[in-house]
Amino acid sequence: MATSDQPDGWNQEVEVVKNDSSNGVGRHDSYNILKSFGQCFDSGVVLLATKKSSYQSDQSFLAVRKYNLEDCHKEICRFLKEIWLMRNLSHENLLTCIDSFVIGHSLCIVTPLVDYGSALDLIQTHFSNGFPEVVIAGILRDVLHALVYLHSKGYIHRSVKASHILISSKGQVMLTGLRDAYCIVEKGRWQTAVFDYPIDAEQNFCWLSPEVLQQNLRGYCEKSDIYSLGITACELANGVAPFVDLPSTQLLINKFNGPPPQIWDCTTVPPPEHRIILPNQPADSGVFDGVTACSNIDARLEAAYQRTFSRSFHRFTMLCVQLDPGLRPGSTQLLKHPFIQSIRKGSVANWLEYLTLISIPTIQNLSKSPTIENEPTFNSAQLESATFTHDDKEDQRLSRDSIAWDFYD
Repeated sequence: MATSDQPDGWNQEVEVVKNDSSNGVGRHDSYNILKSFGQCFDSGVVLLATKKSSYQSDQSFLAVRKYNLEDCHKEICRFLKEIWLMRNLSHENLLTCIDSFVIGHSLCIVTPLVDYGSALDLIQTHFSNGFPEVVIAGILRDVLHALVYLHSKGYIHRSVKASHILISSKGQVMLTGLRDAYCIVEKGRWQTAVFDYPIDAEQNFCWLSPEVLQQNLRGYCEKSDIYSLGITACELANGVAPFVDLPSTQLLINKFNGPPPQIWDCTTVPPPEHRIILPNQPADSGVFDGVTACSNIDARLEAAYQRTFSRSFHRFTMLCVQLDPGLRPGSTQLLKHPFIQSIRKGSVANWLEYLTLISIPTIQNLSKSPTIENEPTFNSAQLESATFTHDDKEDQRLSRDSIAWDFYD
C-alpha cells in the first residue's frame, strides 16, 4: 500500500528497479566512464560518462550518481522514490532519470549532464558575493515553472535551495532534489494541509518554512515551497543563505520571531561605521541575520553596499518570505510578478551572457577532476574505486474571497 508521500504506482516501480538491479552487470557496459567530478548526498560520487554508441553524434555527456548502499542503507526508499519521480514527472525544468541500476553494493542513477553544475557551485567559484539581478531573475523564473508543474501534480518539493538548482551552459535551469518531495494527494483526494516532517529537516533548516518546522495542527501546503524560494533568492543575491551560521535553536527563534530575511544592497545594508559584527558571533540584525565573521561577512557586506537591486526584486523576496503562508502568492501567481516578467519566457540571452562573459568552465572541461585512464568501459571495479575528495509587506491587494494579487499597486 502506498503511503501519502508515495504515489500510486510507486510500489510497482520499486519492483522494476529491483528487477533492473539483476541486469545491472550487463547494462553498465553501455556506458564509458570518464572522470569523477563531484560529491552528492553524504557519501555519493558524481561521475562523468558517455553512452557507448557507434555514432559519434550520439556521444552526449551524462552524469552518473553512484551511492554506496552500505553507507546509506536507510535512504534506499528515498532513492527509489526519487528515481520514480524523475522517470514519471516530465518537465523541461526538472532533472530526469535516463537509467538506474545496481552493481554490487552501489546504486547508479544516470541523468543528463548539466554542465555548469549547481547554482551553489557557481556561487562558491565565481559569484562569492551573489549573482547579478538579471541572472537571478532568469534562474528563479525557471524554478517557478518547475514548481508550478510539481504543485499541479500534487507534490511539495520541500528542498528548494541553490544546491538543488542546476544550470547548463545553454541557459537551461533544472530543479533536482526530489527525494524530499511529498505527495499531497491521498487516496485520490487533494489534501489542504499535510503534517509530515522531512527526514533531512536539520540539513534544510535555513530553507524550510516556519509552518513546516512548527509542526502544529494547521500543517502546511505547497506554499511552503514559496518560502524556500524566497530564502533561495536571498542565497543567490547575497552569496550565502540567511541563518546559515546560526545554531539550530537561535535559527528557529529568529525565523519565528525575528525580522524576515532580505537581499543585501545599499538600501538594506548599513554604512560601514554603523555595522557591528562580533568575531565568530552571529550578526544580530534584521539585515543580515545568521551570518558570522567566519562567513567573510565584511567583504560580502561591503560588496552589497556598492550595489542596488530593483524595487521589484525586493518586493518579490519579501512576498515569498512572509511568515503567514496565506500572505504568500502561489507559484503560478508569482510568475506574473514584475521581477519575473522582466525576463521574457524562452529568452535566455539577456542573463546567460553574464555567465558566458566570465568564461565559466563546463564540467566536462574541468582539468582538476581526477580522470580514469585506460579504462573506457563502465565496469563495477571503476564504480567501487571512484572517489572524490571535497575541500572543505510588499504593497499587495488580497481579495478575501479569492487570491487576486495586484503586484503593481
